[in-house]
Amino acid sequence: MILSKSLKHGWYYYYKVHEETLDTVRQSGYSSLADFLLDARQQENRPDSRFERGPRSSQADLSVNAGVNEVDHLVTDLASIGLESDYYKDNHMNVQMFMLAYDKQTFAMEVPVWFQNDGWNVPNVHEMTGHIDLLRIEDNHVWVWDYKPDAHLEETATTQTLLYAMMLSDCADIPLDNITCGYFDELRAYTYDPAPLAKKLRER
Repeated sequence: MILSKSLKHGWYYYYKVHEETLDTVRQSGYSSLADFLLDARQQENRPDSRFERGPRSSQADLSVNAGVNEVDHLVTDLASIGLESDYYKDNHMNVQMFMLAYDKQTFAMEVPVWFQNDGWNVPNVHEMTGHIDLLRIEDNHVWVWDYKPDAHLEETATTQTLLYAMMLSDCADIPLDNITCGYFDELRAYTYDPAPLAKKLRER
C-alpha cells in the first residue's frame, strides 16, 4: 500500500511512502527512519513555513569535492523502464512512481527533510530544507537517490544529495555512516560516501 500526501512547499510535492517496504526498513534496524517517514505525513510534525520560505538544498551556494564514482547499478534500468511507461507528463514522476511501485527496495519519494538542530555546525545551512527524490534500502544501508536527466553533466548534485543525507540523518536519527548517496539517469549512476564530506564541511 502506498501512502500519499500532497505538500504545498512553494509548489506541490507528492510525498509517498510504500507501507509494506517499511517493514524491510524496520527489519534492517531503521525503526527511527520508518517512524519519521510516517510522522512527517502529519502537518504538526513538519515545519511547513520553513519549506515555504527556503532556502532549498538545490539552491545551496556550497561547493564540495567528492570522490564520486560512476557505477553499474539497477537504478539505471529502473529509470529506463519508468521513462518508457510515460504514464505521467513529468519524467521525474514516471521514474519515481515506477520505482516506488515495482522496486522492492524503494520505500519513499519526495521525502521532506530539514535541519532540526544546528545544521551540523556548517555555516548558512541550518535553515535549509529539501525533498529527497527516492529512498532505497540496500546492503543494510539507506540510499539517498536523486534522479537527474543528463546525470553526467551534473555539477551540483553532490552538494544537493549531501545536504539531503545530513538532513535525513538529523531528522531520522540515522548515523551518516549508514547512508550512501547517489544520482542517476537511465544511462549512468554515480555514488559516494557522504560522511567524509560532511566532516570536511564542519572543519572549514
